Amino acid sequence: MRALDESLGERLGAGAHLSALRRTRAGSFRVEDAVVPDELQKLVEAGAGAGEFLIPSEAALPHLPSAHLTGEEAQRVRHGAAVRVGNSPKGWGDGGHVLMLDERGRLVAVGVYDAARALLQPRVMLAVEK
Repeated sequence: MRALDESLGERLGAGAHLSALRRTRAGSFRVEDAVVPDELQKLVEAGAGAGEFLIPSEAALPHLPSAHLTGEEAQRVRHGAAVRVGNSPKGWGDGGHVLMLDERGRLVAVGVYDAARALLQPRVMLAVEK
């Protein structure tokens, strides 16, 4: 928006200045759903678990297909190993990104599908809560 404002002023031959800018959404995340720092502090002091105010990581990528892994597969993926997948899953394009979920449905990694080898190779692994 700032760059657009600047460009608009330049094209009109007049100066342009943006005095305030407030983001009201980022993708599917809305400001109305956010927790302000003071409220977050109160939740933490009251002993609220992270699940009460944090959105799961996979919510940021709702457009991606997902693969549910067994416990053993999830462990292998956490160490960067590829896992074999069955017949070309519907909606998975060769080289496409796929959410890799553990047996509890939690995001373990974002992988890339290799159709020729029927493999799902993790590209971005997430830290595991101990």
